[in-house]
Amino acid sequence: MIYQLAEASQLWLDTDAQAWNVEQAARMERFGDDAQPFWERAYALGKRGSFLPDDRYVDWAVQRRKEVEGYYRQTIHALARLYVARYGTAGASESLLVLRTYWQQYPKDEDALRLLMQVLSQQERYQEAVEYYDQLCDFLQEDDDQPDERTKDIAEYCRTKQIQYGSVAFSERGKQSQQHILAFPFPLAVQDTLEISHVLDGAFPLNTSRRAMLQQIVGWVGATAFSPQSSVNMNVSCSFSPSTSATVKRHSLQKISTETLNDFSQLTETCRSLSEGNELKTAERVLWSYLPQVETLAQVQSPYQKIAAAITSQVYVLAASLVGHHSDLQSRQSCSERAIWYAECAQDVELHVAALRQLAVTFDYLALPKNVLQTYQRALPHLKHVSPRLQACIYSALSGVYAQLQHEEEAHQFMGLAYEKYPEDKQNEPGYLRTINASYHTLILWDGLNHLELGQPLKAHNILQQIPTMGPTEQIPERIRVEFLNYQARALMAVGDLEQACAYIETAVEASTAIGSRKRFQESFAVFQQMKDVWPTEMRIHELRDLFLQRMINHME
Repeated sequence: MIYQLAEASQLWLDTDAQAWNVEQAARMERFGDDAQPFWERAYALGKRGSFLPDDRYVDWAVQRRKEVEGYYRQTIHALARLYVARYGTAGASESLLVLRTYWQQYPKDEDALRLLMQVLSQQERYQEAVEYYDQLCDFLQEDDDQPDERTKDIAEYCRTKQIQYGSVAFSERGKQSQQHILAFPFPLAVQDTLEISHVLDGAFPLNTSRRAMLQQIVGWVGATAFSPQSSVNMNVSCSFSPSTSATVKRHSLQKISTETLNDFSQLTETCRSLSEGNELKTAERVLWSYLPQVETLAQVQSPYQKIAAAITSQVYVLAASLVGHHSDLQSRQSCSERAIWYAECAQDVELHVAALRQLAVTFDYLALPKNVLQTYQRALPHLKHVSPRLQACIYSALSGVYAQLQHEEEAHQFMGLAYEKYPEDKQNEPGYLRTINASYHTLILWDGLNHLELGQPLKAHNILQQIPTMGPTEQIPERIRVEFLNYQARALMAVGDLEQACAYIETAVEASTAIGSRKRFQESFAVFQQMKDVWPTEMRIHELRDLFLQRMINHME
């Protein structure tokens, strides 16, 4: 049997939709109208991937592929510039997300890289801009090529500024603008330690040993500077071996005992508990202060090496979550990969699977579904060796990937496994399972989202209603509750409930502002953008727009 396609005039491909949206956006800009919805739709279509990637040498496919990539490139530049122009500093994070996603696909596109570096330099994130430039040089070196002069000029400017403001850009102006909350000065001063102790005492009482531990951390950090970026960019060898830093600190290492490692473990649990409330910033500050020391222990041969490696892996699992709240997906990916490596060194299968989960979530944020699927597939052979709760977490996440790919049978199959595996008794399970959100509410979330992805919004809404989110709850960490709110708003929008969808987004915006999560705020804004397309003239949508603008203005101030 032979099938014949209809004539071209009767076909409407996603590539045609992409070209149409680009043309409409360009026309809107010429007449001074709002082109943003058209650029965003073109972007959503363009990031799906290359046109007929398997037909590399068919003339018509090659030509069409070049046209599609050209439209995508035009969209990236237009959308990135539009976000910055329209929303100022607050819009820069949206621009960075668009540019980073694109650069993951086209790492040799210098036009996009220059724009990315410019946006980063506007935020005084010079080190990060230089790191992107160094990656480009590595890629081009494989082809015996060099960056062009314009790219070199921007890189040189960023290097100069980096030196002027310090090796990691820890300037007072950067702290005041709060454009990169993770960048804070080291070494810790005594008053910083006392401030941390005071906050921790308020939520989690510190005994004399804990307070002494914080003081010891300050002594270990000494005169060296350390930052999240410097940690995640360090080269990790393929096997444990003494490093230069370890040799320098050998005197301190000789004092290490099981009690010291227990202190590090308790600090990690404290940071985890802080991150579940409204203390993300404090959790970051404490975590990055002791991470270098426990990581050094994990790299030096000793009777405590495997224990130190396991603790280091747990810290990086948590660090990946924390940097993700600043939409720093590059650091989130690096932290996740280091968590995997240290879990392997500790020979801890459960921790290894939990770290893989963090990496998969990162790829999901980067809109790389194939990478997400491959990462979860890496975890599958290990599931028989991990707790039922972690098994359920991976199975439910896998079901979500298949739902996104419109594989309904596999989505339902893995969701059934997730419900079957989830245990009634959750006692004595490791705390890092909370970090990766291995909870029953997450199963319900994925179940609802699956129906949403598969075009069944009413079922999705009914399932998601089982999650209590409109007020803070002890059952759900605050950063996770905000994520649930955003997804519930999506479901309400799909069933046409304007008032409830707006109420959920308003609650999510207030909560994300309270905990200082840029990531959750951006997720709320993305849902709002979709709602604006559905209800463009409704007064409630205009009120939501004003709410977002006010929060962005407050953030800039």
